[in-house]
Amino acid sequence: ALQGPAAKAGFLRGDLIITFNGEEVSTFEYLVKMVRTIKSGQNIPVTVLREGRKKNLILKAGTWIDSWKIKKGSFVNIPERGLTLAALTPKVRERFGIRWGSTGVVITMLDRGKSRNLDLRRGEIIRQVNQREVWLPGQVWDMYIEAKKKKRLSLLLLVEGINGFRFSILKVPQSANAK
Repeated sequence: ALQGPAAKAGFLRGDLIITFNGEEVSTFEYLVKMVRTIKSGQNIPVTVLREGRKKNLILKAGTWIDSWKIKKGSFVNIPERGLTLAALTPKVRERFGIRWGSTGVVITMLDRGKSRNLDLRRGEIIRQVNQREVWLPGQVWDMYIEAKKKKRLSLLLLVEGINGFRFSILKVPQSANAK
């Protein structure tokens, strides 16, 4: 089910947006570009095609959540596990072909020698760690270090990959040499 401003405006799943704020929508990329220009609280006229008929809606723009406001790149390397993570800036999204709307941190590199027991892949997104949303690599690092200090053996990850969502376990070695 749709949530937030789209639900309040009366959008239904399957609606095809044909005009946004008075401009014809030719591609999804163009729609995303237009959405980025609107301000919180602004009322936007939208025309959708629903079951072959045009329907006019008014979308009241909400505020961007923190995980969608990322402009500055940041990276974290977890050498023991062979993982390098990056924030989802527009440039990183484009490079990895990540769908608009996905939030989390992307796995940019995997050292196969140190990550052979992980079911993670380059380009996948870690959405949650221990059921807490993450959008900055530093958040994952902080939870990893906290787990080491508290002698926790693993972290539970919610991962978005090519086949959808799944849970994965990230083991936390208790010594520098442990695998």
